[in-house]
Formats: sequence, C-alpha cells, structure tokens
Amino acid sequence: MSVAELLALEWKEHEGNPLIAPLFPSPIIADPTFLPPQETPDGLWHLFAHSMLGIHHFTSRDGLEWDILEREPMLKPGSGWKKGFVCALDVRRVGDRFFLYFNARDGWLAGRENIGLALGTKARA
Repeated sequence: MSVAELLALEWKEHEGNPLIAPLFPSPIIADPTFLPPQETPDGLWHLFAHSMLGIHHFTSRDGLEWDILEREPMLKPGSGWKKGFVCALDVRRVGDRFFLYFNARDGWLAGRENIGLALGTKARA
C-alpha cells in the first residue's frame, strides 16, 4: 500500500463498539496498545490498556472480541515514583523480549509524571 492509498482510506466505526468496557470500579479503560498475532508466540492478539487500577492485559483470536487474562492489573500503582496513575503505555517486541513503556505519577492528583519500563522475557507460569 502506498502512502497516498493509506491517506485515502475511508474510516468507519466498527458496529460492535465498544470492544472493551471499563472494569469496575474504574470508569475508564484507555490508551490501548497491542501486539498483532505475527509478533506473539501464541499467535493471538495481545492488547494492553490502563484503568484507574493499573495496566490490564487482554487477548483475542480475531482482534474484535477480547478476553481479559486476569482481573487484577498486571502493573499497578505502588509507592515512590509510581504512587499515582500508571497509564499511557506502549508495547514493542524486539527479538524474544517485550518492552512495555508506561507513564506513572508520584501523586494521584498532582506530582511529577515519569516514564517507566516493564520487561517481559518469559511467559508467566
């Protein structure tokens, strides 16, 4: 596909929206990033998004219907530099390693916002 063809695409909303609804008690699920099947060892889509509780991991066979892996966030606020929100993420595969970059704040309503990194090198048992 050429750049001109990409720019000429007509975008239509998927009739099944929203694909993923917020997880109670958080009113949001936002900033999705994903790995397509050709970049994952299991051939599934893997989507990561944040709620007010932290970062959640979803999988899908078709990129349209999503299952959450665990209700508990895989990465959540803690103390120190990531005491507040953990959000605004991006995931990339480089070789056999996975890099998940994210923002975190050292306070809930105010404070310094930093960029952190979680490395994925082995599948969870």
